[in-house]
Amino acid sequence: MSPPDEQSSLTFTSSSADRCVFFPRSGQQYVAGNVSKSTLVFILLPLSYLSLLSTLFIATLYFPKPYDWGRDVISHLISPRYNPDGFLISSLGMAAAALLALPFAGYLERRLKGIAPRLSRWVGVGLGIGIILVASVTLPFNIPAMPKSVRWVHEALARSAGICVIIGMVSCFVCGIRDRFYGQKKLSRALVASWTLVTLLPIVSALLLGGLKLSRKAGIGWADQLRMYLNQTMFWRLAFWEWFGVIAFLLFMLITAMLLPERPDPS
Repeated sequence: MSPPDEQSSLTFTSSSADRCVFFPRSGQQYVAGNVSKSTLVFILLPLSYLSLLSTLFIATLYFPKPYDWGRDVISHLISPRYNPDGFLISSLGMAAAALLALPFAGYLERRLKGIAPRLSRWVGVGLGIGIILVASVTLPFNIPAMPKSVRWVHEALARSAGICVIIGMVSCFVCGIRDRFYGQKKLSRALVASWTLVTLLPIVSALLLGGLKLSRKAGIGWADQLRMYLNQTMFWRLAFWEWFGVIAFLLFMLITAMLLPERPDPS
């Protein structure tokens, strides 16, 4: 295992740790992403992925009906209403996965700070808040005894988490493009290409589906025919895009951690 960054005490005081002063110093170091590359790549992220995917799979075994990965959304697996016997397993697993992945936001921000100071702050804030909101989504806001006026909180947290993660990923993409075409090319071509693929593919797909819905409302004939065709496929189902987004973000974190420079840029 490689040692933590040599300049951790300097970068720590000016990085995302400033937003977590209420934590003990060891907790601040963790949240700020002051971990080594090997720790992140070989310990934290693998444990996070294992916690998430294994507990979600186990939760499907407790699902009242056969779980359809293409039709049933992820929220059903952590819902006491839809999965009363298995929601606790998946909820704890998802919360643990988010906490294990939390240092990734600060780790990425600190390594982009010398390349794009303002964009790196958006990266750290967006991904950090998004990951924290993922952990909060696991709280049982939708138990049967909970008033309906409170159950909307779960959906609001889930959507907010998605928006924050997208902001962080898009900021990374913009930072990479600026560095490769207008900067000093400190980021590798493979990393920027990976950010472009993983970030733009879901966004472009969502925009195309949104445009198709608007075309249908406008009464365009071919749009209605295309919608009827897509309705028979997985591409028209929310569950597919939820799982697609989760896998895309997992790949984004792993590829980023592997291809980023091991130490922050001192500039």
